[in-house]
Amino acid sequence: MPSIIKKGTSASQYDLSKRTVILEPDILVVLSNNEFDELMNKYGSFIQPRILSDKNPSGCFIVNEKEANALSQNKEIKKYKDKSAPVEVPEPEME
Repeated sequence: MPSIIKKGTSASQYDLSKRTVILEPDILVVLSNNEFDELMNKYGSFIQPRILSDKNPSGCFIVNEKEANALSQNKEIKKYKDKSAPVEVPEPEME
């Protein structure tokens, strides 16, 4: 299943039809194939040019089909300050 890790210092928020996806720095987020497709359809023009790769070493998104590969790539990359606006991350609700 598609996995995304946001690099940088600020979280990013993306509203999908069934839920809001919040990408916090250095936290792995696993999406269903449908969620990933919707994310890329709605926000791909922003995310795509910012995906980290050998050709784009200053990218701020690690995107990989396999969780283990995304985590491995994340370990290799140092933290850096990005220019995205901070997003307030809500506290988890206690039951």
